[in-house]
Amino acid sequence: MHGGSRVDGAGEQIEVSNRSWLTGSTRRLLVAGAVDWLGTGLLVAASAVYFTQVVGIPTRQVGLGLTLAGVLAMSAAGLVGMLADRFGVKRVLIGLYLVRAGATFAYMAVTGWLGLVGAAVFRLLGDQATSPLVQSLVAEVTEDGNTRVRIMASYRVVANVATAVSTPLAGYAIAIGTYQAFAFLLIGNAFAFVATAVLLMWMPAGVRRRSRPTATPKAAVIRDGTLLSLTGVDGLLALWQPVLSIAMPLWIVASTDAPKFMAGVLFALNTIGCIVCQVSAARLTSRIRLATRSYTAVPLLLLASCGFFAASGSSHGGATIALLVAAVVTLTGAELLQTSASWTLSYAIAPDEKRSQYLSVFGLGRAASRNLIGPLVLTTVVTMPHAQGWFLLALGFLLVTGVTYVVGRKCTQVPSRA
Repeated sequence: MHGGSRVDGAGEQIEVSNRSWLTGSTRRLLVAGAVDWLGTGLLVAASAVYFTQVVGIPTRQVGLGLTLAGVLAMSAAGLVGMLADRFGVKRVLIGLYLVRAGATFAYMAVTGWLGLVGAAVFRLLGDQATSPLVQSLVAEVTEDGNTRVRIMASYRVVANVATAVSTPLAGYAIAIGTYQAFAFLLIGNAFAFVATAVLLMWMPAGVRRRSRPTATPKAAVIRDGTLLSLTGVDGLLALWQPVLSIAMPLWIVASTDAPKFMAGVLFALNTIGCIVCQVSAARLTSRIRLATRSYTAVPLLLLASCGFFAASGSSHGGATIALLVAAVVTLTGAELLQTSASWTLSYAIAPDEKRSQYLSVFGLGRAASRNLIGPLVLTTVVTMPHAQGWFLLALGFLLVTGVTYVVGRKCTQVPSRA
């Protein structure tokens, strides 16, 4: 093995390999990701149903509560990135997983709207901050841009395998509908977060800092026009997340004649599609020009998915199942292109000394989609009569296509910093 050793920012000696992307640090990170998503898969398609059907909070109040919690959580994103750049990504990640565990346990004690907001703030803070810091940790394992994207694709495949294993249990809990069934999901999710934190403690510190982070004000980061435009576009394209986790299960339960357990089955179908196609999608978006072109295709796929969901509300029997499957397949295509392209572009714009800050701010677009825009818009979409909400959402994606094309053309001229 060609390579040697280095000393990281905390003074720890680390091994550096230039030959293989699957190093000891990478293996442990993939194992930690598997444990994380074994737990997350238990709840990701069931939380909205838990609060509406078990706790008894009205659907629109759940959307408002999650939106408010998301806003509060997002306000801390830049601070989390600064802490990671200053004290080390691994240390901050461990703390985030413990915060997520505590917040998930707190969900079991929620009895009303205020309790939902209080617990969700910490859960959503941990959820939205973890992903960019995992990406930043990957960048500390290797300096090669293609290798970074390959590791991220592999991480996501492992995460989706784990989710496919655990998500069907969420479908059973939704079908049973009791507090005890959902408590099993919550406890399993929380313990998985604790186990992930323990695994990260044993992970070698694969940090490859060339210099200490500069004392750049947070305002200087958020004034970067390229960063802000990409963040906005990414947030709009990431609406596939709340469609999958919020709108789909609520729509199936309240507006179609499909069995309730289909929510878990369709979520598993989505994860299987990502398992099979994620690495290939990463290859297709490995260059900036290809990544920006992929972004333009995403809103068209989302538009098609909305049409299939809308049609499933007035169909019957097997036709309903077929339409729901078509909706999830097109949604999965959008997810694959959006996530893969985002790795390429976000690595390209992030300078080494402020990488965690840049990636954390970039992640705000996706966080806004998942925790702010998504809960508010998608809970409204599924409660509007005669599938009107789906048609309005599809119109929105049609308009987004033009915006994405304009921003994409600008991004082809962005000099890579990866």
